[in-house]
Amino acid sequence: MGYLGNPAVQGNFAIIDDISGSFNGSTTQFTIQVGSTTQTIGSLAQLFIHINGVYQVPGTAFTAGSSAGTIAFTSAPASDATFSGQIFGDTLDI
Repeated sequence: MGYLGNPAVQGNFAIIDDISGSFNGSTTQFTIQVGSTTQTIGSLAQLFIHINGVYQVPGTAFTAGSSAGTIAFTSAPASDATFSGQIFGDTLDI
């Protein structure tokens, strides 16, 4: 017998919009967007963030921001820093 119901969503890996244009050396909290749409982050473990090519450890280098869809770096990225980030996987509500 085949699978009944909706198939489980797997993956949904997305590249986070570049936020380096907002880096000014003093701001620590940034909105996480993909295609200009704010993303809800279910777990910090879903985020793979790199500043100047260096992996940022979730919970140490950054935490969840005070509002949904944001992260807060423990120290402000320099104004000339580069950014790359990915979201891995979906949140699941059962």
